Amino acid sequence: MDIHQAGDFTQELIEARKIQMGMLPQSVPEIAGFQIAAHSSPAVAVGGDFYDFIRLGDDKLGIVIGDAVGHGIAAALLMTMTLTDFRSMAPRYASSAEVLNSVNRRLTQSMRTRAFVTSIYAVLDRSSNHLSCAMAGMQPLLIKAKSGQCVSIAPSDLPLGASQKIQYQSCDVQMEMGDSLVFYTDGIPEAANEDDEFYSFERLEKTLIENSSADARKLLDIVLSDVGQFTGDQPQEDDITLVVLKATESAVVAPIAPASRLITGEQRAVTMLIAVGDSELPLPVVEEVNALAREHGSIVDALGDDTIVALFGVPTLHEDDAERAVTTARMIHELDISVTFRIGIDTGTAIIRSDEDIDYHEMGPTMRQALHLANAAEAGQVLVSDRSYQLTRGAFQFGEVTQFQPSEEEPITIYPVIASAEQPRRTRGIEGLHAPMIGRDREMEQLTACIDGLLDGRGGIVSIAGEAGLGKTRLVSELKEHASDKVSGLREDAYPTVRL
Repeated sequence: MDIHQAGDFTQELIEARKIQMGMLPQSVPEIAGFQIAAHSSPAVAVGGDFYDFIRLGDDKLGIVIGDAVGHGIAAALLMTMTLTDFRSMAPRYASSAEVLNSVNRRLTQSMRTRAFVTSIYAVLDRSSNHLSCAMAGMQPLLIKAKSGQCVSIAPSDLPLGASQKIQYQSCDVQMEMGDSLVFYTDGIPEAANEDDEFYSFERLEKTLIENSSADARKLLDIVLSDVGQFTGDQPQEDDITLVVLKATESAVVAPIAPASRLITGEQRAVTMLIAVGDSELPLPVVEEVNALAREHGSIVDALGDDTIVALFGVPTLHEDDAERAVTTARMIHELDISVTFRIGIDTGTAIIRSDEDIDYHEMGPTMRQALHLANAAEAGQVLVSDRSYQLTRGAFQFGEVTQFQPSEEEPITIYPVIASAEQPRRTRGIEGLHAPMIGRDREMEQLTACIDGLLDGRGGIVSIAGEAGLGKTRLVSELKEHASDKVSGLREDAYPTVRL
């Protein structure tokens, strides 16, 4: 490279640094009851460290810090892509863990070579001084004002990019007045002096404890100054990023929200379909899949740019929700679209927070199982869990039953869907056994009277209400059989009963 070329390259690096630093916050947000201070400096013109603050409504703030492995332009490009993904995904999910999961999927699917990013994503609820914190190869430090101790948060998971199948977990942090939460990249504890000694985690912890009463800005400046004194004239060899969050007030008790039509935290039986595309989903594909799923009575949402989730049983319960999910999955594969899906289906108990705003991270095992099945499926394949199989075995043909072993979890029995059953059969009760219905004579008389009224030209709607397992389906089945020679096209719909 000649002098002219070197000069051009240096100028390009200068411009790249301006662009990269321009992506970081130019100021810290003002949050009542908290102080925030932040600093980031790359080791060379451009680097892989980043941080950001993402508004999530009036009382919530997303805080992200990360370190793309490596230095220079490659790390800067990886940092830019990852930060963009965080900004895109953070408003979509209430769970800090699901934000990490989504960003991790984007990273592992878009990079042809292994690329790692250590990161923390936390959601601060100002009204309760509570943080939900998910960690990928990085840990913050919590300095407790009352005890004067420096506490490590729960163990961190693998860095982003390490595995496509990893499921990040969140932990809760409750901050009291005077507490400080410190986020930092490894450029601080690994800063070296002329004797090749590291600044160290222990020295960082000691500095934080000794100055725990300082405000956020002062505490940040003290740490950076101490690192500078330790390293002396040695050049900075790694990017350094530091974010300090300090609680200055006690938690404000949030008002109790009025009950909605669907009670917050209501436990429901749902069937979940997760369809993972082989590429980012174009808007027309998303719209076509969404329309198809809604036709079969589901709520549809996105998990990242390549994944669609359909929930059957919300807001309307149907006894054949599992069959509706499998039918939808098979029809998705028949669509004339540019994306091929891998689909997993599981049925289980879930916690639904509202009709419109489903909080996926509360669905626990149901969502994890469906996602495991989708990951285990081949392109164009539908896999269902044992629970879904038990509800659909009479309506579909299934292939060879196998087991899938997720990392550090129990094996999952999986059933590949082959085709619709040639002769659909019942899946409830005991096959081949039919016993007379007992104790429902009065109800049957009322229903047959409705049929007689219908034949006389008097229409109406009949509501059969009762807890699960009382025989509502059997009652309707008996009515259909009784009236089959009189009327045709009898139809029933199941709806949840909610007591307010």
